[in-house]
Formats: sequence, C-alpha cells, structure tokens
Amino acid sequence: MGKIKETLNSPKKKNPGKYIKIEDWMVKGYGLQGNELIIYAIIHSFSRNGIDKFKGGSRYFRFWTGKSRPTIFRYIKSLLHKKIIYKTDKFIGPDKIRHYCEYWTVLSRMDEKEQEKFIEETSL
Repeated sequence: MGKIKETLNSPKKKNPGKYIKIEDWMVKGYGLQGNELIIYAIIHSFSRNGIDKFKGGSRYFRFWTGKSRPTIFRYIKSLLHKKIIYKTDKFIGPDKIRHYCEYWTVLSRMDEKEQEKFIEETSL
C-alpha cells in the first residue's frame, strides 16, 4: 500500500490510527448531517469519556472535512447555538498572548443512565 502524502491540513502524527465514530443517535437525536456531523463526531470522540476535551485546532477539522477555517467556525458556532457542544477559551503565556479553545459534547457530561436513555430513544 502506498504512503499517503501529508498535506498542510493533516493532523499531527502524535496518535497514528485515531478515528472518529459517527453514530446513528447523532443523526436522529440532533439532526446532524454532512460536515456538521463530522465536526460533532470529532469533538465527541475526544470527550466521550466524560473527562477529556477536544483541544485541537481548526487544522484537524479541515483535514476531516476539506473545508476552510471560516467555514469550520460557522459549523462550530451552529453546534454551540444548538447547545450540543460547549467550549472554554484558554489563554496561556505570561501576557496571555496564545489562545486556544477546548470543546466537549453535552452528552459526554451526562451521567451514564442519562446517556443510555438518550441513545436508546434516538437510535435507529
């Protein structure tokens, strides 16, 4: 099998073999589709354990969707507006000059019984 050429938008090779999982409840329960669904699935893949958050940048989303940075942020804004993801802004450095965001899904912060109920009710 040939080697895949790394592009400018390729995610860093820290975690080779990582994947995202798109589940039926994401479509049925939230009505997500297309690139908005992919972005939600990415965020949920990183935060599903209830503790971690997605801390990557737009480059990771651009790799999976092929969309521009402004388009990615429109999708994220839509997900935030629907209140199915949350974010925190982080500033680091002595003058707080470096900024990044952490994202997580609402479902990932529900207790186990609430998660099971939601998934059961919205699965195909």
